[in-house]
This record gives sequence, C-alpha cells and structure tokens, in this order.
Amino acid sequence: MGLRAVASMASRLLLGRLVATVGRRALLIGTVAVSAAGLGLLLPPMPFWAMAVVVTVAGLGLGAGQPLTMSFLAEVAPAGLRGRAMSLRLTGNRLGQVLIPSAAGVLAAGAGAAGVLACTAAGLAGAAVAATGLHRPPVPETE
Repeated sequence: MGLRAVASMASRLLLGRLVATVGRRALLIGTVAVSAAGLGLLLPPMPFWAMAVVVTVAGLGLGAGQPLTMSFLAEVAPAGLRGRAMSLRLTGNRLGQVLIPSAAGVLAAGAGAAGVLACTAAGLAGAAVAATGLHRPPVPETE
C-alpha cells in the first residue's frame, strides 16, 4: 500500500507535464488502462520484487484519475453548470465508495482477494473503454 501511495503522489507531481505532452483525454484513458493492467497482473502469484514493480505502476495510474477527471469535467462542462457537474461527480464517487466495497466484500467471500482484484481490474478496464467515447471539447476558432 505504501508503494502504491508514493507512486500515486509521484504521478500527481508529474501530471502537468504529462497533460501538456500527451493531452488530458489520452492521459486519462492511458492511466486508467495502466491501472487496470497493473491490478490484473497481481492475480497470479509472483515474487515480491515483481509485485512491488506492478503495484508501483498501478499506483502511477491510479493517482492520476481523480485530478484528471476533475479537470476534464471543468473543461467540458458549460460555465453555468460546472458546479452541478462537480456535485454529480462527487455524488457518484461517494456512492461508489459505499457500493463497490460492499460488492467486493461479497465477492471476496467466495473468490478471495484475487476475485476483488479481478473485479477492480475489470471495472477500470471498462472505464478506460468508456472514456474513449468521452466528448472532446470544441477547439476555439482563431482568426
């Protein structure tokens, strides 16, 4: 958990440069996909050093998700509706914090920790696929 947390903080320190280099949308999709892959790779048994590398890579992706979705929402929401969009995002986030651990607990009872990791990886992969269809903000016209 410590490695994941440090990697998440490191990814946030580099986020501005990465957004400028790759773009917000591509970075959001990429970091969610990297997180999904990292969690999926944790399913089979592996040596500690390999697990440390995989957890660190997953942490890099997981740390970028929250600030990227907030900035993406601020960019695409109309000026008068930004507060409402942020509130809806926060509501969904809080709902997920209640429902997902509950579902993971039920899953863990039958499938163990590997089931929880597999479910989380699948959810992240689904989010990455869904994010490919996100609305691109209009490019301002220049004269």
